[in-house]
Amino acid sequence: SWFGKKRYFGPLVIAYAIGLAMANIAVRWMHMGQPALMYLVPTCLGTILFLAYRRGELQQLYYGPKVLETADKITYHGNTPVVAAPMDDSNKSSDGTTMVPTS
Repeated sequence: SWFGKKRYFGPLVIAYAIGLAMANIAVRWMHMGQPALMYLVPTCLGTILFLAYRRGELQQLYYGPKVLETADKITYHGNTPVVAAPMDDSNKSSDGTTMVPTS
């Protein structure tokens, strides 16, 4: 279900529709074009922030999920990124396999 307990998609579709309706109403009322993002951004961003706050996910929304932090620790080992060896002829052995330097 798009409107489940931990879902954002359904409420954001509704927020987008409300923001778009507000933009169209403003165009009719003022008889001139309006920037739609002026209405869409606050309704969508406000909905995301409100839902995250109510669900206790605001910190996770800001910093990202813990699994990404764990992946960074595994990948970067502190400050040194893990880099694959370049694929040139200097790393090839006589049988055509790639030799990766070890330290």
